[in-house]
Amino acid sequence: MAAKNVDDSDHVFFCAVAQQPVSVGINANSPEFKQYSSGVFDACANSGHGHAVLIVGYNSTADGEDYWIVKNSWGTDWGIEGYIYIRRDPTLENGTCAINALASYPTKLGLQHAS
Repeated sequence: MAAKNVDDSDHVFFCAVAQQPVSVGINANSPEFKQYSSGVFDACANSGHGHAVLIVGYNSTADGEDYWIVKNSWGTDWGIEGYIYIRRDPTLENGTCAINALASYPTKLGLQHAS
């Protein structure tokens, strides 16, 4: 097995998540992140890392707000049964919570995805 880094451009990032879960490092230092329980989250810095999570999908609210569906490792008592919805904003450098800055997914040697 090997890993492929995901380019932080919105299109490439979106294509990678459409194919499989993507491992990302995020900024989870805000008290709001630690206390998250519902809604689309964006109360964090768009730089820095310190916490690894897994993007497992994406969706939009009824109002058209795009978000990533993110699985956390803090158990099902946190967030929405262990998940958080992080705003997907292609206009932000590094994305909300720096979610686009440090991303990768596993591959079999010699295979390439998310082009």
